[in-house]
Amino acid sequence: MAINVLIPTALQQFAGNQETLSVDGKTVKEAMSSLVSKCPDLKKHLYNDKGELRSFVNIYLNDEDIRHQKNQDTQLKPGDTMTIVPSIAGGGSDEAPAGRESRAVPWLVQDRVTINRTKQRAGIISLMKQCLSPVCTSK
Repeated sequence: MAINVLIPTALQQFAGNQETLSVDGKTVKEAMSSLVSKCPDLKKHLYNDKGELRSFVNIYLNDEDIRHQKNQDTQLKPGDTMTIVPSIAGGGSDEAPAGRESRAVPWLVQDRVTINRTKQRAGIISLMKQCLSPVCTSK
């Protein structure tokens, strides 16, 4: 049975620049397996070296977090939409402490930069709106 998987912008480059992919599976686990079979470059961004879903990768089935259902054993039905949502936390450095390997994932770092730029632009736009208000332009 085919379902649609929504790919986050940061991962689309590893999925043939597709926003949505159709995959087969009876469970979330089977659908994810089908997804990484279609797009092998996605695997290293979604799964760790032990083959487990990375802790910062969240999966939603029809807008409900699968962790509140049966996790990856959640059953799928025709017409379902699965969404992959990477968690993004702010602050801290991507540098690893001495003697430890960095855990930063390149697309996650890229999204942090995008979020920071968006926040900066929003602040500038807000400031411009304030300056263009009638209070600022009145004599």
